[in-house]
Amino acid sequence: MQASVARYEAEEVAGNHPATGLPADFTAYAIAPLRSLPLPFPGRLDPVGVASILCERDIVHGLHLAHKDTQRQAEDPAAWLREVFQLWHSHHQLAKAARVHNARPYNQP
Repeated sequence: MQASVARYEAEEVAGNHPATGLPADFTAYAIAPLRSLPLPFPGRLDPVGVASILCERDIVHGLHLAHKDTQRQAEDPAAWLREVFQLWHSHHQLAKAARVHNARPYNQP
């Protein structure tokens, strides 16, 4: 029961502080191995500009690789989580930049 409350509170804090760059359901990384749940994955950003498109591709690819690296998850979960959350942070930063860039008048259809 305490773990469930702590998980809820952690998600609440992260939701109230979006600058963390954590996914809304980031605590799924703690329970996914126990319940065989899918790990969270970001939605598409559809950024305008080649550099942003390539950056999104690299972040998404990194998350795919990290999610599939069950050996590292088991052997060094702290390092694995740092890598995963760094990728999420990078995705969050790119999402902020893409929103600004995509909203510019010259990027509108």
